This record gives sequence, structure tokens and C-alpha cells, in this order.
Amino acid sequence: APHIFLIEEFSRVRQPNFQQVVNFLKTIVSSLNIRPDTVRLGLVFYSEEPRLEFSLDAFQNPAKILEH
Repeated sequence: APHIFLIEEFSRVRQPNFQQVVNFLKTIVSSLNIRPDTVRLGLVFYSEEPRLEFSLDAFQNPAKILEH
């Protein structure tokens, strides 16, 4: 099943709680069994226009996502 996280772009720079968002995402990624045939993950940042950070097929396992 694909999972896509949509994160508001300005929060990366201006929000003091952005590290909490990152920690939340790391916890979620670590708990998923990410494999091409079961679970895939994508990340999009948005402001006025969406910006794809990585697509559903960019990474094959949680370690690569966390490294990114």
C-alpha cells in the first residue's frame, strides 16, 4: 500500500517544531515494512506549488529513506 506524506514547505525553515515532525516521520518509517511489493513511501513538500521530495519508488527500504 502506498503512503504519501504531505508537509508544508515553510515549516522546514520557520517552525520550531519541525524537528518534531521529522522525528514523527522517522518513527513511522521505522515501523513500516517498506518493500516494493508491499509498502511504498513518498514525500511531498508544498507551499504555493507542491515539490516532490521523493517518489513512491525512490527507496526500497526504511534505512535508505531515513538516510535521505
